[in-house]
Amino acid sequence: MAIKVCVYCGEQYEVFGKHAGPSKYCQECLPKVEKEYNKHRYQLQKSQFPPCVECGKPRTSWNKHPYCRSCLMKNARKLGIYPTKEKHHWWKGGRSNSGDGHIKIQVLGHPHADKHGYIAEHRVIMEQRIGRYLSSDEIVHHLNGIKHDNRLANLVVVKARSHASWTYVKALQKRIRELEAKITQQKF
Repeated sequence: MAIKVCVYCGEQYEVFGKHAGPSKYCQECLPKVEKEYNKHRYQLQKSQFPPCVECGKPRTSWNKHPYCRSCLMKNARKLGIYPTKEKHHWWKGGRSNSGDGHIKIQVLGHPHADKHGYIAEHRVIMEQRIGRYLSSDEIVHHLNGIKHDNRLANLVVVKARSHASWTYVKALQKRIRELEAKITQQKF
């Protein structure tokens, strides 16, 4: 244990163990001193760097761009800090798998695309085939049931109200063909 005098307030305080050496401030004054030091350091940084060219706020750190932190994050894509599309290492040419098994492609400006510009590939293929956009009550059905098989021979456009019954009839027809094939194999 050692008894020291606080440099900030001038009162005596006790220091125990390994803290007996470097401590200059008592426990009550230490947070105040740190707060003043950080405020002074911030003021030095503010005056040391030129202001942001976009908003005019003082910059607190040096970087190669003449923007403050908030403006830098706002303009990051424009400045090329965060690469997009072809420049990004995860870019797959605008194709991605949706959660339900369909393939989505990026078609910017399409009226039925989502907010990122993606639309189901089978819809785009059928739109190109028939020469117009599909309406919201038209569904592109995969004949073989494989959702990522987007060959033109595997796709057909049906109305939404008849899709369920049409799909059920096709499934029954497929089952009948399978059973007929089994019967012909058993006869021979």
